[in-house]
Amino acid sequence: METVVIIAMVVSWAFVAFLAFVLYGFMRQHAELLTNLAELRATLQRQPIPVTAPPPAPAAQDPQPAGLQIGAQAPDFSLPDLAGRQRRLEDFLGRPRLLVFWDPQCGFCQQMAPRIAQLPDPSQLLLVTRRAPEETRTMAQQHDLHCDIVVEPAWDVATSYGTNGTPTGYLIDAQGRIASTLAIGADALLALAA
Repeated sequence: METVVIIAMVVSWAFVAFLAFVLYGFMRQHAELLTNLAELRATLQRQPIPVTAPPPAPAAQDPQPAGLQIGAQAPDFSLPDLAGRQRRLEDFLGRPRLLVFWDPQCGFCQQMAPRIAQLPDPSQLLLVTRRAPEETRTMAQQHDLHCDIVVEPAWDVATSYGTNGTPTGYLIDAQGRIASTLAIGADALLALAA
């Protein structure tokens, strides 16, 4: 019985020592944070506060892509479809197409997918995806998308179209000319599809 009491006391004191060690670590971190905060306040008080607003950023730094001119010839491409066949832009011409740059991992694209399936003619869409065919195929099956899809992992075609995000795209006329400004976001793209 005496051994059990001794073991219980040793374990209790070991636990108390462990808690003291953890508490000491927290107190040390808290002291460091307070010191850093005091240094930051002192630095900010020494800095002059600007009286006027900073000048507007130059237009060249605008993160919004400019896109292609309406009436310009759409840049050609040669990309594999989900079956692995090489497809060119001319394969999809002959009627207006909505060219959409797409990413199955993009939250906005995921939200847009069910709305594409509800379009009266989803076959007018041409999705240019930046993910592996299997991942894109899974999303297309999940949302019952019946449109042409080509794969562009390098994203050079998107750059040639003046875009850097998803979902973005253009309406392209039957002869392969740009027929809209760069549409950005699901609402703008679906408005073009209508």
